[in-house]
Amino acid sequence: MLDAAPRRRFGQQEGFGGASTRRDWPVAGPPERSVCDSCDFRGRNRCRRAARIRGRSALIATSRDLRRIALSLGGTTEAPHFDRVAFKVVRHYATLAADGRTANLKFTPDEQEFKCMIAPEAFVPVPNAWGKQGWTTANLSKLSTAELGNALETAWAHAAQKRSRRR
Repeated sequence: MLDAAPRRRFGQQEGFGGASTRRDWPVAGPPERSVCDSCDFRGRNRCRRAARIRGRSALIATSRDLRRIALSLGGTTEAPHFDRVAFKVVRHYATLAADGRTANLKFTPDEQEFKCMIAPEAFVPVPNAWGKQGWTTANLSKLSTAELGNALETAWAHAAQKRSRRR
């Protein structure tokens, strides 16, 4: 009889699940590998894919998330706005900075005050007359994708109301 290696299912690696058992591991434990296969980051709460693997929502929102969420809201279009990218229904409700680190969102002044009070590291009023109208700067690295989604939906709802009133 021939000595054959144990059969593995498609995608299985030696030392991880299935046909492999703990006795295949060296005395120290399982082979060293990063938290996420797509990157070499081994720390906590930084790799977005690793956060999903661990069953948590991603902890850091990115400009890609903002664009994806904004364009998924009904009637939203993307247009250039000076050195920024604007998202609008009829009126602009969000703009994304060229560096992709911050976004300006349009809230009512009451909502702006509430957001800035609850999360002062994530939301700051724009420092001029625009800020008095409710425009708020959001620091994307301080927001989760869920928080960013809620903020975008709030800003979008005000812009969508203006659309229905005009018709």
